[in-house]
Amino acid sequence: MTALPEVTATEWQIEDGQGVAVKRTRGADYTFVVDPKQTRELASLEISNSREGIRGRVPLRPYMDPEPGNTFIFDEPDFALSNLKCFVLDVEDDTENDTVVVTFETETDGKYPLAYSQSGSPPPAQELDPYDRTFVTPAQAGDWTLAAETLVENGSSIPIIAFTGACENATAESVIFEFRPVDDPPRLWAGAGVEGPAVERKEVGGPITQGTAYQGAVSYRRGNNVSDRLVLGPVTVGAYAVSAGPAARRLVSQSIDYPFTSDASSIAIAAAFTGVVEGSGATVNFPAGSISGLSNSTQYGVFWKAGAGYEVEAYPATTHMTTGSWIFVGWQATSDGSGGFPSSPPPPPGWGGGGNAPIYQAEIPA
Repeated sequence: MTALPEVTATEWQIEDGQGVAVKRTRGADYTFVVDPKQTRELASLEISNSREGIRGRVPLRPYMDPEPGNTFIFDEPDFALSNLKCFVLDVEDDTENDTVVVTFETETDGKYPLAYSQSGSPPPAQELDPYDRTFVTPAQAGDWTLAAETLVENGSSIPIIAFTGACENATAESVIFEFRPVDDPPRLWAGAGVEGPAVERKEVGGPITQGTAYQGAVSYRRGNNVSDRLVLGPVTVGAYAVSAGPAARRLVSQSIDYPFTSDASSIAIAAAFTGVVEGSGATVNFPAGSISGLSNSTQYGVFWKAGAGYEVEAYPATTHMTTGSWIFVGWQATSDGSGGFPSSPPPPPGWGGGGNAPIYQAEIPA
């Protein structure tokens, strides 16, 4: 047996004495080690390992193939242990859940230069940063872009704004899209939809006003917590252009002026009524009916055709408006689910009056 001088550091003594240098001594045997220098190195590493402050268990996928003695780093921005280097102590199979459970403790690289006399001071042990469980990492610049685009359908041009990108937050459960016209003071954000984290494109068309500059915003949600917004734009949209063609027929009079009611996802024609068609003077009997599965806070044109019944198309309804076989009954908006309705956009050229202005009714009680 060879006696070994004490292995210690002033920083450890002060830490153990809570501000006052206090020695805590313990003897140790290192069997088969005959070199005093190696013994001091082993003693230093043993002390450093005992001062690693974080130990735990975590499930990992088997393909990661962790083994005792490996090290790894948690690379999850919204995880409390993110960026901590850890040492694998033990691995257990959990075949029922298709995982392996790893027992680990933190691994501080600076303890090796100390043990090998390359550094005179021990490194501080790794610690968890204060962590807000409600924090959701927001979208970063470059993750999403906003563009003004024009959709062409049946020869008609419809201006839209389009979000394009990808959700890079692995813990996000949904992506929230919002938009607003540029104004001073800034307007409130309007919802453009909530999509799953795999979404790569989101188009907003119905409530867009031609020739207007818009900003867009993207945020992420996890549970009940929402990230900060990534604000995009502004971009300026173009103008509507309706193709020439036989226009849908309009009504010059109706036995019920406003036959519609609506909620957040449907429009109803509550009772049968009659209407006189412009030009021909023909009287048409319109039945009661409903259209469901609609988007909230969206203005629709309501159309009817013999043999087809009622159909709706989001404003400006360019397809039905330019198809002469349809009869245009009127405009109707769906609610936001809380009794509110979107503001009325300007009607398409040539469709601004004659009793066909947008109609907004109280939300139908559940």
